[in-house]
Amino acid sequence: GIYTKTINVDGVDQSGIVYKVSRFLADEDINIESLTSKRLVSPETGTAIYAMEIKAQIPEEISLERLEKGLSQVGEELNLEIVIG
Repeated sequence: GIYTKTINVDGVDQSGIVYKVSRFLADEDINIESLTSKRLVSPETGTAIYAMEIKAQIPEEISLERLEKGLSQVGEELNLEIVIG
């Protein structure tokens, strides 16, 4: 079976965000149902912020814990906040 989760990714805009997050999901056999993203500018600092929302279909043999651990490693690498909802 499959369960669906929403993954929200936020961080300073930089190359590799979409690639690294989607590469991790693909390596785990997780299907991306939809991906929306937007680029915002922080009013306080003027920094470009990249926000991405992924609807992911996750095979039930992949635990939420494993997903969180893997995504937090990607997050640490790129200094992103990744929240699974």
